[in-house]
Amino acid sequence: MNDEKDERIKEMKEGLSGEALCDGFLPGEFAEYIDYTRRLTFDDKLDYSYLRRLFHRRFRSKGFEYNHVFDCTEKLFDEMESEVNPTAPLTQRSQRAPKTKMSGKGLRWRGIASVRNHRHGVSARSYAPAVDQAGDVIKPGG
Repeated sequence: MNDEKDERIKEMKEGLSGEALCDGFLPGEFAEYIDYTRRLTFDDKLDYSYLRRLFHRRFRSKGFEYNHVFDCTEKLFDEMESEVNPTAPLTQRSQRAPKTKMSGKGLRWRGIASVRNHRHGVSARSYAPAVDQAGDVIKPGG
């Protein structure tokens, strides 16, 4: 019974255009992406440049500046920061966090992350320490 229902839902979604799927929920670029990927055949190669431009154009039109940090990464920064100093309020933790650059084999840099929306004057900054491959925080000087 569930398989039949799932199949009907799948057929319905496949029958809708990208525009119909995204209408009222997502920007037009997502509809364009869906329509583009649906036109691909097995042997077609994805035009990654086109897809990046598609979303980059939307991103810039909203006044954002790309800084190579994703929202999910910033959340991780804040979570790691609270593990290092759980008693300080977030703003104090961010201000006191070390700005130590660490690199080397087996280390992942978790440096300063900032996101700015110039159109709306919003700015946020988050600091986080480096972590090793196991995810353990590496303390500066230690």
